[in-house]
Parts: sequence; C-alpha cells; structure tokens
Amino acid sequence: MPIYEYRCSACGRRFTEFSRKVLSREDDVHPPCPSCLSAETVRTVGSFIIQGPKAADPKEAGYLNAQHEREMQMTPREHIEEFRKMTNPDPD
Repeated sequence: MPIYEYRCSACGRRFTEFSRKVLSREDDVHPPCPSCLSAETVRTVGSFIIQGPKAADPKEAGYLNAQHEREMQMTPREHIEEFRKMTNPDPD
C-alpha cells in the first residue's frame, strides 16, 4: 500500500494518506485534511533526508517550519504511529 503526501490549501498542513492502490497524477483524489477537514488538498512530492555523520542543518535542508523538520526526520514506523494516532484518537 503506497503512502502519499498531501498539503491542505486551506490551512497549509502537510499530511500522509495510505492508499489501497497506486494512484496516477490524473486520479482526482483529494482526501480531507485531518486538521480542518477541508477537501482543498493537493498531492505533493514526498521528501526524504539522507543523513551522514553530521545531522542536517534545518536551514540547509530547506525545512518549511519546525513541524516539517520533525516530520522529515521521523522513521517510517513513527509516521505510521503518528497516522494511527491522528485517525484513531484514544477516547479519554
């Protein structure tokens, strides 16, 4: 199952979405934003970091903000856990 990255045009939040099939650019899929529930979302090109012996400097890596920096340094397992927390919050 591929994981796609989206950006909300309304609030600017970046989020990931699991898909049961591989989507082409022509597929008109706009999952709602998990923050503001807007359907004005755009699929973006996923990013990755190649980290050597020295940690990447956020200014050199081109991070948009602290949230983006944290997301880009997460492992795939951490992304999955974050997604699960967002989609299935613990009832307290």
